[in-house]
Amino acid sequence: MRQSVAPAMQGGSSAAFLKLVEKKKEYDAVSALERASALYLARIEALGEEFDIMANAGEGAFSSLVGSTHTNFEASSSWSSSRTMA
Repeated sequence: MRQSVAPAMQGGSSAAFLKLVEKKKEYDAVSALERASALYLARIEALGEEFDIMANAGEGAFSSLVGSTHTNFEASSSWSSSRTMA
């Protein structure tokens, strides 16, 4: 124990010392919560980046699917119209 704290305990201000100990516990708990929150935020941000990647991939897949469906529809449509003319 530090020398500056020891006389205070001997002088009868143990209530002040107990209050100091309690405040240190509170500070440690808040510090731990802050660290945990920072880690949680980093994980959520990484998850958001992964969702962006998946969304971009989905848009690319959808646009290529729509393009090939449109081409297939045109081919099917011209086949049907040539069939009804004959």
